[in-house]
Amino acid sequence: MPDSALDRLHQYEPRQGRPGGAGPLTLDLPPQPGKPASEQGGPPLELRQVRSVLNLILEIRAGYRPPARLRVLVHPRLYRLLCDEPQATNMRFTLKTVHACRVAPQAVEACGTAHRQGRAYAVVARFERAPQGWRCVFFDLIRPGTG
Repeated sequence: MPDSALDRLHQYEPRQGRPGGAGPLTLDLPPQPGKPASEQGGPPLELRQVRSVLNLILEIRAGYRPPARLRVLVHPRLYRLLCDEPQATNMRFTLKTVHACRVAPQAVEACGTAHRQGRAYAVVARFERAPQGWRCVFFDLIRPGTG
């Protein structure tokens, strides 16, 4: 009966001073352009600001607030879409959860849930830093059964 069916592993890391082995691999990466996110001008986007803008968009879509209050907080294209969209009266939503994640130094994506009459709806948005400050550039309310 053989002693073992397995062979020992050979050393796989190159050793210093050994022919063909110059030590660990190092990469010379170019320095990243620009400044760190904390130094790129303007304050960071806080979760309470995200929640406030999302609530405002939901209230405008329901007809509880005029769209003009949103003009400086959203991208002009999104503002036009929200103004052109018919208001859904009696569609009051309660924003429950909001989560946000920085996906780039100048961009934050958010998601959450809005509730209405016992049903949960998904809310998604993207915020980008503009010279005037943070602006919402994308918003969608995903209704159950449409995903």
